[in-house]
Amino acid sequence: MALNNLGSVKFLQKDYNKAESYLKDALKGLKKSFNDNHVWVGKSYYWLGRTLMEKNELQESEKSLRKSLTIRKNLYPGGHQSIFLSEGELGICLLKENKLKSVITVGSGLEV
Repeated sequence: MALNNLGSVKFLQKDYNKAESYLKDALKGLKKSFNDNHVWVGKSYYWLGRTLMEKNELQESEKSLRKSLTIRKNLYPGGHQSIFLSEGELGICLLKENKLKSVITVGSGLEV
């Protein structure tokens, strides 16, 4: 969990390369300790997706944000703030990828 926190801090400091490294290492460790549907795994995918979006690695960002969203939908009741955060970042990523139809689908609460 410490690596996840370091990745988040490096993201906020705009050191995206270090953030990416910490977050990928965090995911490796978390997956060894927890199942793929654990809250910390979802959080790491969320921050990794945001980091990759800042690096303009949009396809990889989309994959991470989708994983985050799937995990959070499995863990939390509808309308939970964590789901909204993942949906919002995924929507921004899809807009940057010029996938407007997908953005509309995410915003309507439908599966994407």
